[in-house]
Amino acid sequence: MGKDIVLLIDDDPEMQRLAKRVFGEPVYDLRIAGTGQEGLRKVREVNPDIIILDFALPDFDGEEFVEVIRYDPNYAKWSTVPILLLTARAEFYGRAERFFGMGVLAFLVKPFGRHELLNIVDNLIRRSRFEKRFGSRVQAPAPPVSRVPTQELEESISTIAGLTKAVLERQPCGLSEDQRLDLSAIYNRCRSLLRMMAASQGGNGGPGKNPFGLGMAGETP
Repeated sequence: MGKDIVLLIDDDPEMQRLAKRVFGEPVYDLRIAGTGQEGLRKVREVNPDIIILDFALPDFDGEEFVEVIRYDPNYAKWSTVPILLLTARAEFYGRAERFFGMGVLAFLVKPFGRHELLNIVDNLIRRSRFEKRFGSRVQAPAPPVSRVPTQELEESISTIAGLTKAVLERQPCGLSEDQRLDLSAIYNRCRSLLRMMAASQGGNGGPGKNPFGLGMAGETP
């Protein structure tokens, strides 16, 4: 197995130096971009196993970059690559729901330590590798739709998503890296289920909404 390719997109020299210390080990191949445009070029060139993305870039903000990777057909090959977002506390929490809905799996609030960064990156890479290999095999079969009351199911999923979001937003410092990753995965799966249910019902509740008040992915909170 080759080295895991880590793409850091951050114009901060201090962050670049930290990344070189953390990912200078033989198991990693670190690539660095200082702008969003350079980052998009490197995504195509190096095919990264993970993207570490700074929220505030000189030419992009984090949301714009994630939108390109997740939704632009020209980057469909990389639409599921794990993204770790680096951010300052104040600028992120007002948009947390939107980022999680777009598939950002984890975030780190600056400043953070070397071991915290390494642990999250390792966990995301392992999870991505596992899902690529076993994802289609471990999914439980869906229950018969005719036996599940649609409104009751939507209410349950919305409740789980809302509770998960509240924990992530209100208690970030009290969670371990693994707990945050697990909660983010639960939240993203709930959002996906709600989107599929809304589409199957012809957009019930209006475009971009579900009947229980949680904005769908792609809508500003």
